[in-house]
Amino acid sequence: MWIELADAAGAAGVGGKARGLARLVAAGLRVPDGVVLPHAVFAAAGFGALPVDADAAALAALAERVLAREAPAGLLAALAARFGDQPLAVRSSISLEDRVAGAAAGVFASRRAVAPAERWSAVRAVWASVFTPLVVAYARGGGADLEVGVVLQRHVEGAPITVYTRGPDDDRLRVQRDGAIELVARDRALAPAAAAVRDAALAAEAVVGAPTGADVELIAPAEAPPWIVQARPIVAPAVVPPRRAPPPSLLAPLRESGLRWRWDVEHNPAPLSPAQASLVARVSAAGLGGWRLATVAGYLYMSPRPEAPAPPSPPRDPVALRAALDDALARCHQALDAAPTATSPREALAATLERYLAGYQIWAEELAPAIAAARAALAADLADAGHPPSTLAARLAHRPRSIAGLLSAVAAGALPVDEARRQLADHAPSWDVACPTYGERPAVLAAALARARPAPPPAPPAVEPAFAARAQAIADAAELDDRWFARAQAEVRRALLAVGAATGLGDDACWVPTEALLTDAAPPLPAWRAAARAARAADARARAWRMPVEIGGPATPPEVRPAWVGTGGAGRALGRVHRLGDDAELALVPAGAVVVTAALTPAMAVLVGDAAALVSATGGPLDHGAAMARELGVPFVCGCPEAWAELADGELVAIDDGAVRRA
Repeated sequence: MWIELADAAGAAGVGGKARGLARLVAAGLRVPDGVVLPHAVFAAAGFGALPVDADAAALAALAERVLAREAPAGLLAALAARFGDQPLAVRSSISLEDRVAGAAAGVFASRRAVAPAERWSAVRAVWASVFTPLVVAYARGGGADLEVGVVLQRHVEGAPITVYTRGPDDDRLRVQRDGAIELVARDRALAPAAAAVRDAALAAEAVVGAPTGADVELIAPAEAPPWIVQARPIVAPAVVPPRRAPPPSLLAPLRESGLRWRWDVEHNPAPLSPAQASLVARVSAAGLGGWRLATVAGYLYMSPRPEAPAPPSPPRDPVALRAALDDALARCHQALDAAPTATSPREALAATLERYLAGYQIWAEELAPAIAAARAALAADLADAGHPPSTLAARLAHRPRSIAGLLSAVAAGALPVDEARRQLADHAPSWDVACPTYGERPAVLAAALARARPAPPPAPPAVEPAFAARAQAIADAAELDDRWFARAQAEVRRALLAVGAATGLGDDACWVPTEALLTDAAPPLPAWRAAARAARAADARARAWRMPVEIGGPATPPEVRPAWVGTGGAGRALGRVHRLGDDAELALVPAGAVVVTAALTPAMAVLVGDAAALVSATGGPLDHGAAMARELGVPFVCGCPEAWAELADGELVAIDDGAVRRA
């Protein structure tokens, strides 16, 4: 029925904690006597693989079943014969715990000083803690076949002590007692009690094989050597290098302009390539749209044009609204559809840039303002009708035309794979023509389509039918205008790459000024190559800078807000950080990861379909990132810059309705 703890090192189904303790016992270290209920007992009670696709309600139902399960015949009597009336420590020993890849600290239940009458309740509590959304998020992508063991050990009284046997920068021990931490050298002379704690922790480090340090939990009785109750490798996070402020001279022109400029971090969190910066300069020189545009070391800043005309009031009739938005979108596409007359790659590039500007003017001065005005009008009308402010975000969350919606439609068999490929081919993870599109990386797109899962649309709050139809028209237009913009960017990229192929530059054509590519008297290829190398080096330097969100304008006091808190939704999750940058990160996010990014773009849905949660430094509940998260049905936190600034790849974090914390 059980396995003696001393025999658990090579036993099946006992979990990570039991195996580690068994190795400590075999090494002669001081470990409380105990036994292990292996996974076979859990399975015999009717519980098997973790349902990684179950929702919170299904998991809660499984946990309730566990808590109602009677003890196996003879178990309690056998425990009484083995331990008598001694209080026990009843602790989880799950295969997800105590590994180099992850400790799962605090994810599963454990109980100390359990009286004889409560032993079975404590075992059931450990089992029930398996069926939680946090465990599913932690286990997703390979943890369904868990070993669910339970360790029952003699409870020992004493002061709890936690020792980290190495720090991130040195090999001193970190010894925590009563919340206070002491740094202890490995070879320093200590009082006998302190030396016993240090020596036990170092011996445990050696036994568990933790070259980067061990997390050791001990119980120190008043007049006896300490007991070791747990030892596992430290899951050490990588250090995020601090960002420096950019040179003041770079910011001076915008500071001295008398205008207030805001970094477009929601859409362009990274420096723009020279080719994308050239596009920005062309748009700015033409005076298109309601924003002045400028780049600082490649970073895009915007300032509103007070002279920009206000968009006309949108139709309140849903049919008329959809027709107006569709008409503006169609004219954007017609601008790109103009028949080319170029005879060389350079002439084709020049013609493509002209078509880009023609379409951009319609997009920036008609379509985008019309969508914003329609959204504002609908928000006002909903408020006048007595609906709470959250209603608009909830109604706009249903976006079947989004990338997440396309992937879900493929998984449900409602959209052919070839059609999805066609619709997604022009999208890229970032809004920069230097970034390869998904059409250029068919293997990535194929993998995303293969692992897509059908997702039911969110259940929005009930509103009047006319309001619902207007909301759907706005949501559809917001996605389709992104598709037009992706197409416009992709056409410029194709024209640039054609020049690159003709000149021998290849994709370095995106890393030299576009104006240089358009001249007949082009510099020799080595000079172009050198310019591209210099531009890439400048880009790398700029990425290390901490750019201000706002530049210029009247001084305003800094916003006071709790760290690690943004705007969240869709519940809780636990997972390891996967920092998702920009440009060419065309790789699927590991299943169960918590994606942390500066900004979520709709095209990222191709990469993050199996993520446990999404965290963005920027954005709000009406933005595309939050809409994408709702379509994917995963928890999200947006508007949380601290997470992007401070978290590193591989750190274990918990997400809880708008808050992010290290687990």
